[in-house]
Amino acid sequence: MDFEGNVQSLLEMGIAQDVAEQALRECNGDVEAALNYIFNTPNEIDNDAMAGQQMGSVPVGTQGIFDDSAFKIQENNPPQSQSYSEQQLVQENLPDNTFRSDSDTNSDSDSSSSLEQSQYTSIDDLIPQQFKNTMDYPTVVIPAPAVPNHIYYCALFALFISIHLPHYFVKADHDDMPLLFSPDWFNDIDREPEDEPLLVLRDQLHKLIAVQNSNDHSARAFVTSKMFDVDLQSVIQSNEPMLTNPNYFHLYQILPSFIKTIANLSYTEKNLFISSAIQGGEEASSSKESLLSLFHFLPEEYESNLYKMFNVLLYPDDDHDIGEDEDEVSENSLKELAPVMTIIFNEAENIDENAPVTNGVEVPLKFYPQLYTKKCKDQLISHVLSKRKDGRKELKQILKDIGNLKSYQGKDILSFINSSLDYLTKDKDDSGIAEELHKLKDELTAKKTEKMNSYKQISEQMHTEWNIQNPELKIVETATKLGLIDEPYFLNLAVVSPFFYFVRNRKDEWYEVRFNPFNTAEDKISVGKCDGPGEVIQHVKNSTTVPNSTPLMFVYSKDSYMADDTEMQELLSQNKTLLDFFKQDQIYLQNFENARGEGDIRI
Repeated sequence: MDFEGNVQSLLEMGIAQDVAEQALRECNGDVEAALNYIFNTPNEIDNDAMAGQQMGSVPVGTQGIFDDSAFKIQENNPPQSQSYSEQQLVQENLPDNTFRSDSDTNSDSDSSSSLEQSQYTSIDDLIPQQFKNTMDYPTVVIPAPAVPNHIYYCALFALFISIHLPHYFVKADHDDMPLLFSPDWFNDIDREPEDEPLLVLRDQLHKLIAVQNSNDHSARAFVTSKMFDVDLQSVIQSNEPMLTNPNYFHLYQILPSFIKTIANLSYTEKNLFISSAIQGGEEASSSKESLLSLFHFLPEEYESNLYKMFNVLLYPDDDHDIGEDEDEVSENSLKELAPVMTIIFNEAENIDENAPVTNGVEVPLKFYPQLYTKKCKDQLISHVLSKRKDGRKELKQILKDIGNLKSYQGKDILSFINSSLDYLTKDKDDSGIAEELHKLKDELTAKKTEKMNSYKQISEQMHTEWNIQNPELKIVETATKLGLIDEPYFLNLAVVSPFFYFVRNRKDEWYEVRFNPFNTAEDKISVGKCDGPGEVIQHVKNSTTVPNSTPLMFVYSKDSYMADDTEMQELLSQNKTLLDFFKQDQIYLQNFENARGEGDIRI
């Protein structure tokens, strides 16, 4: 890749152009070395450019920033080049008490309404702005130092639940113990050593639900991933015995345990997230059913769109020349689909700067995984694949026929006829040969036109009715008419990197959330309403042109299972536990704001 291409790569990671160009010059155009240079020598590069860039300018490639390893220097292990440079930068800029105040020691909920001003005067400068700029924006989740990335992604999954599925996790007549309130609840966990992780997680989720769904919009701008940093190691290992150290495994290995843990109390809750798949033949003895809480893809499995990626898993290779005995549908099928579907694009094991740049993956706003169920494959898709196979054969034969009509023994037939007609026009007595040649020419032209029309018709069917790579064009409509599809799955959460994600609210509005740990406190978090869902799709495409160093996560769900505002207002108005917690938090925020002299916060 040339210098300009490498600059563009860094720009896509959020690096300012002048910083990117300087770093590349210092590193002879090597992108990875330039990234190390940027993070290892922050004071030698224009820090104003780093701090002044748009939110979301934190590089996607800084995967070590919020890993445990970034805050634990092992004496017996010498530092690695990139992770150590990132480690230095984070330790210099994000101390352990980031996001915490001197009021951390005062966790008595009864005194939260009478906190003295002295409790607020020594707030660390690095605390992000705790108050929303716009009250009806969602309360978001941001990463916290020393909390592993996989916990942060789990916290983002909890964010999705708090917006779209809260009614499955709280009841109107909630009789549980009151939720413990402390000033730093949004960045900590109230628990005893003997507390079960399940119960702790449930309380943390209830707190997030309380501020996310209050009738009067909460003023709280964010919570951090630390509030979900429960010791899940024992739980994870009970679910995944092969994971001896969860901190060093992939998100797709960790997230299922989080989902199973948080949805462990109710059969209904489990059914929200757990789908099933069938592997094997028709006979029960040869088939195997497995439970799935997510789907994941390696970077080398990227295709131009999500359907093509699923096709590789569940359909035979549709693009090669299928033989006579290759017309069977793959034996892998989905069986029961949960209302929630989570998809992960795995991070790359090693970043290859010479990897080819693609056009990225188009992730649809509406997804139809029902197409991959055994029922749909038996009743529709197998028929479509058969039609595609026959269509390819017909197209091949038509092209052969057109070729035969065009030439004979390497000579163009029409050219020969036209030459003969030119010759015969000079002979006044052609005995009717010219007339016969004109008829032959017309017949050839008519047959070629007929063949071309057939080719166009079949090609149109291949690209619409029988197009399994873009089923929205026709197959979805057919499947819906046949009763094989009930409703679409809507994209609700798209995590592009640990610093950048999109979330959809219950009014079908999309918000862009960016986090920049290098910016000033007021500018660390940026939450803005998107102009339209097209922004989400384009950002995902731009972020999947090359393999990523951190995972991407997408959460789809059926709208019929989602909460609506009226339902949630009624539910929370009758839930004293959540209502009391929300009021305590608003009182704390109001006192905090008043103590800083920045005005009142509406309760």
